[in-house]
Amino acid sequence: ATMDMNQLVTDMAARAAPFDQPNRLKWDLSAAQLLDLADATIAKGRETYDQVAAVTEPTFANTLQVIADYDSYAEVLGSMCTFPKDVSPDKEIREASTEATNRLDKANVECCMRFDVYEVIKRFSDGVGDLGGEQQRLLEKTMREYRRRGMALDEAERDQVKEIKEKMSELGTQYSTLSLIHISEPTRLLSISYAVFCLKKKKKQNVEQPVDYIT
Repeated sequence: ATMDMNQLVTDMAARAAPFDQPNRLKWDLSAAQLLDLADATIAKGRETYDQVAAVTEPTFANTLQVIADYDSYAEVLGSMCTFPKDVSPDKEIREASTEATNRLDKANVECCMRFDVYEVIKRFSDGVGDLGGEQQRLLEKTMREYRRRGMALDEAERDQVKEIKEKMSELGTQYSTLSLIHISEPTRLLSISYAVFCLKKKKKQNVEQPVDYIT
């Protein structure tokens, strides 16, 4: 039967809090399912952040708790989307997983840089006393991360920070893919992995690298 990725995300969201539920990780998703799952996870994330942005009387329960619940299952869903790019023997699966990773990373930057959500949480932070325990720790960490992302800057500077973060995320995925893909795919001319090729090149400078090697 065809798995409904939107339903999978809904099911995971419904059981975000309990930790005694069975493992729902799935490693047999097709290339299309990986992309569908990434898109469904992104859609749920945008819905979650829209919900927080619309809050008029912020509390811990309707701001930080909502985001934390989303993060708890999005981490699992994200792993299902991104892990195959590093381990799958199927090139189509690896490529789909890489694309899913790019989509998830870009959406994550988008959500983390939402100024309307920051304003709601800052309003809660400014008006609340010491929450104590884990709640206080989460609030402090969240506000610290917002400061590090430049949310206190003006709009033009925030846009620059967002652009830089998106580029860093994109380059990180490209680097990861370039570093790992050749471990499982032999070079066309030398029939050795890229990692071994690099080691050999250090020892023997006259080894010629194929022109079309990294393409």
